Amino acid sequence: MPSAKFGGTLRAARCDGPDPACGGLQDDICCCVLSREQCTDRHEGVYGFYRGLIPGIIRVLPATWITFVVYEEMSHLFKLYAT
Repeated sequence: MPSAKFGGTLRAARCDGPDPACGGLQDDICCCVLSREQCTDRHEGVYGFYRGLIPGIIRVLPATWITFVVYEEMSHLFKLYAT
């Protein structure tokens, strides 16, 4: 499920910097993840975990469509000229 993967990526990215809830230390990753998740949930709700998903999809879809169309056309041509 892409949205679950994106949420995990977002949580990891938010733990890059020092966490004030952990005394500014980055050693305890569990403390960092839990405190950042609680803070995001409290201030932004569930939507906060998926912020930026739509722009990311819009950026990737044109290349995906082009790849799909070229693949289908080439597949059709190979089947046509294979005999």
